[in-house]
Amino acid sequence: MSIPANKTIESVLLHNDEPPSNKYYAMQLVETGAGFVVNYRNWRAGTKGLQGSRTKKPIPFSEAKKLFDEIL
Repeated sequence: MSIPANKTIESVLLHNDEPPSNKYYAMQLVETGAGFVVNYRNWRAGTKGLQGSRTKKPIPFSEAKKLFDEIL
C-alpha cells in the first residue's frame, strides 16, 4: 500500500518590497489523502520566517477553498 503524495491545488506568493519591509507571504491550498489543508509561510528577505497551517486537520475542499480565498 502506498501513501498518496500531497498535491498543491492553488498557491500564491506576494512580495512587499516597499522599504524597509521587503517581506514575502506565501499560501497554499493542498490536497492530502484525508482532505484539504491551507498552509502559509511569511518571511523577511534573508530570514527563515514563520510557517504553519491555517487548518488543524484536513477539511472538505469547499471549506478549505473558502478559507484560502478569505485570507487573500
